[in-house]
Order: sequence, then structure tokens, then C-alpha cells
Amino acid sequence: MNQPKEKLSFSPTAAMLAVAFVMVAAIAYLSYASGRAHELAERQSKISRQIQDTTNELLSLVKDAETGQRGFLITGRESYLEPYNRATAAVPGLFQKFEETARDRPDQWERAKALRPVVEEKLRELAQTVSLRRTQPFEPVRKIVETDLGKNLMDDIRAKCAVIHDVAEGRVLDFTEQAEASDARLRIISTFGSLALLGFTAILALTVFRSLIRREQLYRTAATNAEYFRVTLNSIGDGLIATTADKKITFINPVAAELTGWTEQEAIGKSVSEVFRIVHEDTRIPAENPLEKAIATAAVVGLANHTILIAKDGREVPIDDSGSPIRDSAGVIEGAILIFRDISARRDDERQLKTWSPRFLGSVLSKSSAAPPFHVGAKRPTLDGIAMRSRRSTRARRAAPARCKRGLCRRALPVGVLAQASSNWSLRADIYDEKAMPVREP
Repeated sequence: MNQPKEKLSFSPTAAMLAVAFVMVAAIAYLSYASGRAHELAERQSKISRQIQDTTNELLSLVKDAETGQRGFLITGRESYLEPYNRATAAVPGLFQKFEETARDRPDQWERAKALRPVVEEKLRELAQTVSLRRTQPFEPVRKIVETDLGKNLMDDIRAKCAVIHDVAEGRVLDFTEQAEASDARLRIISTFGSLALLGFTAILALTVFRSLIRREQLYRTAATNAEYFRVTLNSIGDGLIATTADKKITFINPVAAELTGWTEQEAIGKSVSEVFRIVHEDTRIPAENPLEKAIATAAVVGLANHTILIAKDGREVPIDDSGSPIRDSAGVIEGAILIFRDISARRDDERQLKTWSPRFLGSVLSKSSAAPPFHVGAKRPTLDGIAMRSRRSTRARRAAPARCKRGLCRRALPVGVLAQASSNWSLRADIYDEKAMPVREP
């Protein structure tokens, strides 16, 4: 199964998340800026209102002092001096409060400093007339009042207070407008920013949803491919074991499970040396595991001859195998794979061959007395030569099954040896006695 490689890209989702983050940050910044502007406007407006209130209170105290002074001058009764006494006691503290409030407003601060001596002069004028009235009748005091000194001072106080009040009033209006503008801007940012963020969030959710669907499809494709490869590996006629780089088994096919005696559930996660135990057939010395050597040398490694696999239940199976490292696309070894097969039938054939060859050669030599002598330079057939020709005859038999059915060939020795004897010794066809040696039927 050949599936094209496809990577699941997170770039669009990451980009949209970044844009959403920028939008949220921008909305937060603009909202904070609008909130700060509103707060500043409110604070400045409060200062202006305090200046207004202080100015009004100062003017009211001076008026109260003048009213009490007039009543006392006319009647001479001390009870009329109560407003005067309260005003003269409160004016100094009010000026201190006025100056502290107007300290952040240099222009108003200068106006307050200019107003203070006029108010103090007015209070001295009131105190002078009150003191004079206590010792003299009203007429001498009336002449002082008619000089209009007190009236001029009071008019100057009213004018200066009016300027301070008007400036403060204008600033209150300005800062109020700024606060309202900040509120309106904040409402616009909140409304349209929320709508934009809501729409963008919907698009982002759709993108993420589509990515999740695509990822699910890729997962299903990967699962299908994994199942396909698992079935393919399980269908291989040889035993197959796959491991990680630390030699822990991650896969074992049914043939390997049957040969080793370990089930798949038992073998997964085990060390390969625990499941795949091999020894030399003759010496019984543990043989080097080709898979471990393949990981160590980073090369394909074959198994030594005459190796026996000892199964979990104690069975001994002659095998041959090879180990090969598993590399990723960067060439890094991530594990290894071991392929091995049962060669019991081949070992039986080899042992049968060693048993038949001497017997058959003796039969041939015993029946070749009537044959002509060897030609000069001819070589006597050896046991290895007879075996080689026997294997050739086996291949010839597989290529021509019709002849084998007529009994003209056998599985191992007869045809090859007969050809050798016929070519070198010129034996007759009846030299071969089929009953002299048992032949294993194919």
C-alpha cells in the first residue's frame, strides 16, 4: 500500500491564534488608554470643581463678614458680629486649602496669590471699622464707610473670584467633554472589538474544527496503513522480530512466535535476548545475536552456520537468519529487525545426503568391474563431486517434473551419480540397482 506522505500543518491555526492575540492586546490597550483618559479627565474636572467651590466659599465668607460688620456698625450690638467672627476665623484656612488645590494649576495658583492680599486688606478694613464703632458713635464711622474703600475692595474681590470661577468652570466643561469622549471611545472599542473578535473566533473555531477533522482522517489512514503492514508482516513465511534501539521487542509475527514459543502478548516489551535464544549446534555455546550486532555495528549481520534456536518450551530448531538496523529519514538508528527461518528440512536433507553418498558410491564401484578402464587423465569421482551433481540433478528434476513422474530421476542422488558414472566409467544402464539403496520419495 503506497500512500503519499502528508504533513498536518499547524501554520494557519498558529497564524490565526497570533492575529487573535494581537486583536485582544490591541483592544485591551485601547480600552486601557480610554480608561486612563477618562480617569485623568475626571481628576482634572474634580480639581476645577474644588477650585470653584473654594472660590465661592471664600467670597461667601467675605460677604458674611461684611454683613456682620454693617449690622454692628448700625446697631452697635455684638450679636451682629457672629458672621464676621466666623468669617475672619475661617478665611486663613480656606486660603491654605485654596492654594493646595490650585497648586497643579499654575495660572489659578497665581490668581489665588493675587486674591489673598485683597481679601486680607478687606478684612483689615472691616476690623478697623468694628474697632472704631466700639469706641465711638455711628457718625464718625459712617464717614469712613462713605469713603468707598471697603466697596472698592469688595468689588475687586468679586472680580478676581469671578475670573477664577469662570476659568475653573471652563475647564470643568472641557474635562467633562474629554471624559465623555473617552467613554464613547471605550464603548466603540468594546463593541466593535468584541464583534470583530467574535467573528475572528468563529473563523478560528472553524479552522480548528477542520484541522481536527483532517487530523482524524490522517489518523484513520495511518491506522489503515499500520493494519496493512501488520497483516503483510504476519503473512511472511519467515519469522520476523522488530525491536527498538534499546533491543526491546515491538513486533513479532506468528511464525516467529511459533518458532520461539512466545506469544505476541508475552514477547512485546521483552528483551530480544530473552525471547530469541540461540546456541551453536555442536558446542552449545550461546551464539551472538545478529540483531544486537546489527544495532552495534549499524550494518546487516547474518547468522553463523549450525545455529540452534531454543524455544520457550525447550524445543530446539535449526535456523538461519539475518539482522538489519532500522533507520529514520535522517539516518539515525531507531531499532532493528530480525528475520529467521526453520531449516530443519534442509538439515535433514544434508544428513540424508551424507548417509546415502558412501553407500551409493560403494554400490557403483562394486558393479563397475565390467566397465572399461579409465581413460588417461580421467579423474575418479569424489564424494563431494557426486554430491554436487546430485544437487544439480535435483534442480533438473524440478525443471522437468514429467521425467520424474516416469521414474527417470529421484530427489537426491540417483540421476547425478548415474550421469557421473556413465560419463566417466561408461556404465551400462542396468548398473543402477534401485533396490540397493533406499530413496526418499519427494
